[in-house]
Amino acid sequence: MKLTKYLILPLIATTSALGTISFNEIGVPYTQDFNTFNGSEGSLPSGFSIDAGGTDVFRGIFNSNTDSADDFTGIMAATSDGVNFALAWRESTGSAGLDNARILLALTNNTGVAISSFELSYEVQSWVNGRRDNRVRSKYDVILDDGPDGRATFETDLFSTTNPNHAPIAANGDQFVLDGSLADNKELVSRIIDLTTLLIDEGDPDAGTFGLLQPGETAYFRWQISNADLTAGNRSALAIDNLSITAIPEPSTYAMFFGLLAFAGVIIRRRLK
Repeated sequence: MKLTKYLILPLIATTSALGTISFNEIGVPYTQDFNTFNGSEGSLPSGFSIDAGGTDVFRGIFNSNTDSADDFTGIMAATSDGVNFALAWRESTGSAGLDNARILLALTNNTGVAISSFELSYEVQSWVNGRRDNRVRSKYDVILDDGPDGRATFETDLFSTTNPNHAPIAANGDQFVLDGSLADNKELVSRIIDLTTLLIDEGDPDAGTFGLLQPGETAYFRWQISNADLTAGNRSALAIDNLSITAIPEPSTYAMFFGLLAFAGVIIRRRLK
């Protein structure tokens, strides 16, 4: 088994033909800025998939400088400069109906050691403010669908982020465009996700915690947009961008690593005498 140490050796994240992100080393995070996403399904970064109910949910590019709020439907690549893009979506009806769409990222632990925690961060950006005060919820699980044993998946929030810079809107039909790349219109969320304490179901603590992600196991991060306070009127268009995920090994890996260093130090000192 190849031993590495968090923050000493880099974590190298690659994409595989199976559509997962492969973590091969412990250390430097996998990052995704979505700048190659152009609002089409084929341009989704490897490892990402979207589960939605509509038949035509991918709607191209939304430019906050040239497009109106009415132009934002379904899933789009949001930009203000035509160079930097974010993965954005807005609940829509008809062929662009998202029906509580889920954005999924699959990653596989190929480090050779068990992962006890993830350091997760990303931006939530607001590109259209509608009357509804929407939010982005992120979740984690090791199975995609409800299991045969009856366990429901994705039952615990990692983050629940309300629409940044949302302004009160009185009329249901009112809405306005924002530049989600500006500091006032985005929020950075970041924390260490400890898998040994993360509840499988926050509504049922007796269901236990996820525990270590073992070598070879695949885990899934999920993002979804949902209502916060209001359930009537135009929805807002929100996005995620500048994603970063770093794997952290179980504590016993540290102990083994430092034990090997201490042993090597003893041998070196004896040879120098």
